[in-house]
Amino acid sequence: MVITKLLLFGAIFYCLKFVLKVVLIKIFKVKEEPYHEEFVNKKHKIINMIIGVIIFPILAFLFYLQHLEIISQMLFFGLCLIIIALFSVIEAFFWWKEEEESRYFVLCIGEGMLFIIFGIIIWQFGIFGLTTI
Repeated sequence: MVITKLLLFGAIFYCLKFVLKVVLIKIFKVKEEPYHEEFVNKKHKIINMIIGVIIFPILAFLFYLQHLEIISQMLFFGLCLIIIALFSVIEAFFWWKEEEESRYFVLCIGEGMLFIIFGIIIWQFGIFGLTTI
């Protein structure tokens, strides 16, 4: 039952992510190219690594607090989604500085906002019965 709920959540999340990407590409006329899947430049890669090293102990500490039942599972899951959005915002900033005419940064901002919105919704409302996991 738990796996079914998580698969349902993942499917809905990635379907919404795909629809958001298609809508943003149509509205803002974003030029999406295959190289947009990697880091923008070396500085972007270094900053992502630094933030990853900083966030890993924070997530481990939050997991520890959740294990001791000091914070709820939904708070932990919501914070994880919000933290993931940080990487999208950083990527959007670097794409905006590096290559403004492609407007790829709009997709990064949209993805980050989707993570934040899902994080807040899950945190506040515990959708899909994930609180019973």
